[in-house]
Amino acid sequence: MKNLWIAVVAAAALAACATSGVSNADDRAKRGAEQDLPFAVQKSAEPAEAESMTNDAIDEILRAEVEALERQGPVWMFEYNGIVMVVVSDESSDRMRIVAPIVPVEELPDARLLFVLMEANFHTALDARYATSDGVVYSTFIHPLSSLTGEDFRSALDQVSNLVLTFGTTFSGARIEHADIWGYE
Repeated sequence: MKNLWIAVVAAAALAACATSGVSNADDRAKRGAEQDLPFAVQKSAEPAEAESMTNDAIDEILRAEVEALERQGPVWMFEYNGIVMVVVSDESSDRMRIVAPIVPVEELPDARLLFVLMEANFHTALDARYATSDGVVYSTFIHPLSSLTGEDFRSALDQVSNLVLTFGTTFSGARIEHADIWGYE
């Protein structure tokens, strides 16, 4: 079953990255153009930009943080907090995503739960999100690589795993210990 989930997650995540066509090249060009401004005109209130996240940096963080790590190019499969996850990265498109399967949509006890997930995305999921693709409910985090920090990436791992662990109760990207806030158990 675990290998089936990994295959489903990897296929969905790879397809999403391959078809996204999203590029932040224009944003990077704008930031680069600003650096050509005279010193007196440059914005000085912004902190210095951190080095862009790379596949090597993702690999280094995952080797330190997760269990049962397997890597195939820009795809990592692993367990984190007991949750099977996949990270897919596309450096040329400046995108990455963390994905963890939760349940097939057809196994949801009530179709209204999809609306609860949308509400949770707005109120309690933090930076991670609930999503559906190919008939499966996932927990996911999607972000540009260039602005992702190591701290953000580690937080995203926690949030994605927490959305899986709190599915059906608090639906939260954080570890909220109080009882069922959505009326769903």
